[in-house]
Amino acid sequence: MSRWLSELAANVPEYSIMEIAKYASAYRAEDMVYLNIGEPDFDTPGYIREKAIEAIQSGKTHYTPDSGIVELREAIAKKLRLENNLNYSVDDITVVSGSQEGISVVTQALLNHGDEVILSDPYYPSYTQNIWLRGAKPVFVPLRAENGFQMMAEDVEKAVTDKTKAIVIVSPNNPTGGVQSLEQLKAIAEIAIKHDL
Repeated sequence: MSRWLSELAANVPEYSIMEIAKYASAYRAEDMVYLNIGEPDFDTPGYIREKAIEAIQSGKTHYTPDSGIVELREAIAKKLRLENNLNYSVDDITVVSGSQEGISVVTQALLNHGDEVILSDPYYPSYTQNIWLRGAKPVFVPLRAENGFQMMAEDVEKAVTDKTKAIVIVSPNNPTGGVQSLEQLKAIAEIAIKHDL
């Protein structure tokens, strides 16, 4: 182990998706769709490029507030209220630059050394990487084809211990694409409330 790396960082397993990406890049083909790292197979749409250029030309090239641009957070709160029947204030919403940063920020804020986090297997490797980097432990519940690759409440209940700090639910699941039913989401939410997670 390098003396420059922390023990936690040195012992985090290699990010398997990046290993797959190395092999995939050796076989690049014009008509191949790469499903290994979520790289879109299309260019950024013109209207988005135009808005980005417009923002640059109008001087919007500085840091934003830590929690994100207020107008964006207001739009997110409105979307959550109108489409999801969830009432959050602008102060409850933080905008991050992508899933990697979001996962990192949440695990830093929530996890202590020795905590356990329940997540599905198969899983998106960034979750486990960040859990290990906090000195916490991932606890896996299996996703099964016969259940539509959903995280099942009875499996979650069996996985809860006195060290459990959180349950990660990804729907649609990455990498299976399984979508949680409302029934399973409610059952898992009841488990989280019961165990104060």
